[in-house]
Amino acid sequence: TDSVNSEITSAPQWSDTSNKLIYTQTDSTLDITTLFSGELSATSSSEIMPFSDNATLVSYYGDEIRWIEVSRGQVHLIQYNLTTRNTETIKSWDAGLIRNWEPVASPDGTKFIISGKTNTALDDELYLFDVSTDDIINLTNRRTHNDSSPTWSHDGERIAYKSLNGTQNLITIMNADGTDSQVVYKETIGRVSQIRMSPDGALLAFVTNRPLEYRLCILVLAEESTYCPIITGKSD
Repeated sequence: TDSVNSEITSAPQWSDTSNKLIYTQTDSTLDITTLFSGELSATSSSEIMPFSDNATLVSYYGDEIRWIEVSRGQVHLIQYNLTTRNTETIKSWDAGLIRNWEPVASPDGTKFIISGKTNTALDDELYLFDVSTDDIINLTNRRTHNDSSPTWSHDGERIAYKSLNGTQNLITIMNADGTDSQVVYKETIGRVSQIRMSPDGALLAFVTNRPLEYRLCILVLAEESTYCPIITGKSD
């Protein structure tokens, strides 16, 4: 991906075999987004198909790629088969979302979460979409918080996310059904991003953006202690 006129626009998704990945790349000159695939042993990537600007990759299992596409309040789960080259809409929801981002699929692929906003709520909240039941659940129905950056635990039982309340960036953990919500970290100086939970669920990694300084921090959940082993003046 060495084109000077292109940029990666969707986070790469590893295949379940971990030797392939997919990603989207946008040509800034032509304003065209394309879906690509790559293998660890290959020296270049392969172009798969044109890709919508309103879509976000969520999973890559076997020969099947899935993404979320949102348009005019409709949320669509779409699947593409790399072998047959067939595209089909798995599910559609009339969610009424006027703004949305960061869809993330659960580890087993049966659910996903979107941080979104509706006409009746002026703040961003986390919505859970259940593929098997067609349910839509507002996990963070609070009028005083903007909730975003959800991440699943590896067993699919818990969710960590960022919550903006006034001048504070909070990191909160809750059960996957929205119950037992607990604030585990407060950032009053800067912003929090890139939250990730360790495979055993004991640690949270995240980045704090403070004036002239970025920190990679580790939160030990059982001890409620945080340390930031890497400090840099650069955003990457």
